[in-house]
Amino acid sequence: MTVNMNVVEFWDECEIVGLGVKGIPKGSEGPQPTKFVAEALREIFALLRHRSSPTPIVHWRQNRLKAIQAKQLKFQDKNVHVFPDFPPEIAKKRAAYYDVKRLLRPRSDVKYGLRGLTGLRITYNNAENIFDSPAEAMTFVKHCIIPV
Repeated sequence: MTVNMNVVEFWDECEIVGLGVKGIPKGSEGPQPTKFVAEALREIFALLRHRSSPTPIVHWRQNRLKAIQAKQLKFQDKNVHVFPDFPPEIAKKRAAYYDVKRLLRPRSDVKYGLRGLTGLRITYNNAENIFDSPAEAMTFVKHCIIPV
């Protein structure tokens, strides 16, 4: 890792991601927010603890995060959702693929997904195509998958 590395390069090399939790009502933390967060995470991740850790792990490896996102998690009998908490630079790059994914969503013959932090993978006709920019991906979709 170099000193001049940008945020995207840094996060791309990291094996951990920050964790965001959605679904806990505002104001639930009361006068002791640190204690509340520790207890909330303990309840939310009760079945997902690392083998050697008596307390929940806040940072998860990216491949493990997908497994967590697929599970139904609850806090005080309310559904909560877990998601990677990326820096704004990365979140914007990932969101830039929204229009491409919207065009592909109704197509059952196409598989697609975000690749790494800022790329998109599209599998069509048993061929995998990897794109590093939304413009390249959109051009491919419009010319090869949904011709005008």
